[in-house]
Amino acid sequence: MKILLVDDAIYPLAGGSAERSMRIGKCLIDHGHEVDLLTLARDYDPEFAKKNGINKVYLLPSIKYKYLIPLKGAGYIKHIVKDYDVVHISKNWSLLGFFAAYCLKKYNIPYIFSPMGFITVHNNKSRLVKFFYLKYLTSFTIKNCSYCITVSNQEYQDCLEIMLDKTKVKLIPNGFVAADFTECPHNVFREKYKLSSKKMLMFLGRMDPIKGVDLLLEAYDNLGQHAADWQLVIIGPENKYRRELISKAVKAINKDLITFIDPLYADEKRCAYYACDLFVIPSLYDAMTIVALEAAACGKPILITETSDFPGLALNGASIQVPPTVEGIETGLKYAFDNPQLLKSMGSNARDYVYANFDWNVLGKQYDEIFNSVKKKN
Repeated sequence: MKILLVDDAIYPLAGGSAERSMRIGKCLIDHGHEVDLLTLARDYDPEFAKKNGINKVYLLPSIKYKYLIPLKGAGYIKHIVKDYDVVHISKNWSLLGFFAAYCLKKYNIPYIFSPMGFITVHNNKSRLVKFFYLKYLTSFTIKNCSYCITVSNQEYQDCLEIMLDKTKVKLIPNGFVAADFTECPHNVFREKYKLSSKKMLMFLGRMDPIKGVDLLLEAYDNLGQHAADWQLVIIGPENKYRRELISKAVKAINKDLITFIDPLYADEKRCAYYACDLFVIPSLYDAMTIVALEAAACGKPILITETSDFPGLALNGASIQVPPTVEGIETGLKYAFDNPQLLKSMGSNARDYVYANFDWNVLGKQYDEIFNSVKKKN
């Protein structure tokens, strides 16, 4: 089967959605399908695509004004999509995705849509713009897709409210590749970045206010001497938000125990996970973040906010779940610091839980079945 992936941002710093798009493509290739990619040229990383088995790529120019705006529309896209059996569109809030959906509907070509995040609006940025986007663009894309594949329980419920045929909404969670997370000696990461031997709290991800890193930083600082045996390592790209965090960190009580590190990939990221003693996800909102799976795959206990939509960790004794507030995270950190033996058992539980439920070898079969069913219907 010839399959086209549509995703407007394919490069590591684009976050979990880009990672998931590439993983979906790799799984489909492993199941014998021919998979190509339609994306925007802006920041495109060819090696990121190639390592997932994708060689044929259509690149469109774009500009950015709140959203990435393709400079070629449906008239151009139709000449690309007409040669494919099924198209997979990634991400809500993507004008490239909407243009593709509009074109596919017009020419009666089946497509599968993966919103890869909450459908409802969870912050005040561009709230009016997002309201109209949801009402007219997201609604169109979901109502006309062959299947809508969601990643978390909340996203699943969001899409059920829009999709006319509820049976077309499927839930396939994020996954990880076991071979990518074999054990790494704990000292490798510490020695490279000249970190102390103290126990390590870690955040790794996008630098964005919705990720709640400022809450983590304040909670850690509030604990003062209670946190003196722990260092905080924050890993993420340089931007305005990170600069604001650094400005706060230099005034912290334990400022000498706070380290900022640029984004890590592949083996370096794996070694970072293994070096930490508690992985923290302080997000205000998150749709089952991939880094939670990756840290758990490395046997790490996780402190996670209840709005991160991954309750299975807490239900399986793999995480400390807290409200997305400074007070909530502070309480969770103090509990973790006071219960070292519990953290060890949580890490073991985390590893067992994700290996049993989220290996991409298992999830890939579900994607293959869905794509094959769409092809048969058409």
